[in-house]
Amino acid sequence: MAHVEKYTKGSVQGLSIHWDRKTENHSNQEIDNERSNLNYDLCEKEGDTLSRMNDRLREVHCLNRKDVKVCSDWVVTLPENLKVTSEKEQREFFEKTYEFLANRY
Repeated sequence: MAHVEKYTKGSVQGLSIHWDRKTENHSNQEIDNERSNLNYDLCEKEGDTLSRMNDRLREVHCLNRKDVKVCSDWVVTLPENLKVTSEKEQREFFEKTYEFLANRY
């Protein structure tokens, strides 16, 4: 299952703090800070989310309006049949999904 959400530039700054786990006090009580080291970024580029977005916006033509969507967030859920597979196979699933989405969108 996959879900996409699109954001304006004004909303990305606060979200990037959440995505990059730059705070210890999360409103979501289910976040386990001790497991944050297990997170990985499939983009694997230098810098945090906000700086990468700003770098990309400098590369492309984008209207300077408050309502322009400049960022999207995909949530992809691991299929049930892959939950029993190794971490390597699970990561491979997410890497292939990322590659597909990056090429398509």
